[in-house]
Amino acid sequence: MRVHVARNRKLVISSICTVANYEYGFYFNFALDGSIELEVKATGIVNAYCLKPDEPLDSAHEVYVAPRIAAQHHQHLFSYRVDPMIDGLQNQVVQVDIDVDEAPVGSDSNFYGNGFCTLKKVYETAKGAVADYDASKCRSWVIENPNKQHYCSGGNVGYKISRPFCFRYKKYAECAKCRRICHRCSLSPDPWSITEHLLPDIM
Repeated sequence: MRVHVARNRKLVISSICTVANYEYGFYFNFALDGSIELEVKATGIVNAYCLKPDEPLDSAHEVYVAPRIAAQHHQHLFSYRVDPMIDGLQNQVVQVDIDVDEAPVGSDSNFYGNGFCTLKKVYETAKGAVADYDASKCRSWVIENPNKQHYCSGGNVGYKISRPFCFRYKKYAECAKCRRICHRCSLSPDPWSITEHLLPDIM
């Protein structure tokens, strides 16, 4: 058997958006193995404001950058919509969690006690397809086509979605006004949500 080695390459499609005091860079990286990685970068100046002469610093929510000049702690949140067509239009989304193998140590399935398994849950409804990221379970999601199987593994073909950073604003999600704003803007306060996409009659 001969081994062939080739240098890795990727196609990068980028876009720069200037919004107020920031410039956002969006970089879509297409790799040779079929993976797609999205990088979002921000540059600019902090959102600073002046303090009154006798106004105390709220160190829990801001930081001093100069005398009587404070910058608030904040984050930049982005929401993305994915309209998949994995080998066709009939796609489903599966939640995949990693869990330990409950078989006793020394058994055939978990002889050394280091076994683990995957727990899969197919989302059936949009209401039941709202989920938080769970790092303790290495949670990921797979968009797959149940009508097309991989030629070798026999499993459904699909794309895995991994999210290295997930933070959920609990109070924000509980705020009815904030949820109404998200609804009008087609955004979700939850880290992960799925809605049914109705195809037009011409398709």
